[in-house]
Amino acid sequence: MSPEMNMMFEPADLEQASPATVSRCGMIYMEPMALGWRPLKESYIQGLPDTVSEDQRELIGELCEWLIQPAFDFIRAQCKLVIKTSELHLFQVRNY
Repeated sequence: MSPEMNMMFEPADLEQASPATVSRCGMIYMEPMALGWRPLKESYIQGLPDTVSEDQRELIGELCEWLIQPAFDFIRAQCKLVIKTSELHLFQVRNY
C-alpha cells in the first residue's frame, strides 16, 4: 500500500477484540443506537446538489426534525414491529 492509502474495516461488533487491538488499530466503535438518524440527515443535506439553496437546506433540516422523530415515536408506540429495528435503519435517504 502506498502512503496515501488507508485500510478500513467495519466489524459487526468488537466482542473478540482486546483493548490492545482496539488501541493499536485506532478503531472507533459506536453502537447504532448511540449514533441515531441525525448524522444521516446531515450527510444527506450536505450531499444535495449546489442548485439547492441554503434556505432550502435549512427548511429540509427543519422538516426532518419536525416529522421524523414523531414518526418514530408513533411507530414505537402504535405499530407492531415484526422485526425489532433501530431508528438508524428505519431512516432511509433515496436520491431519485
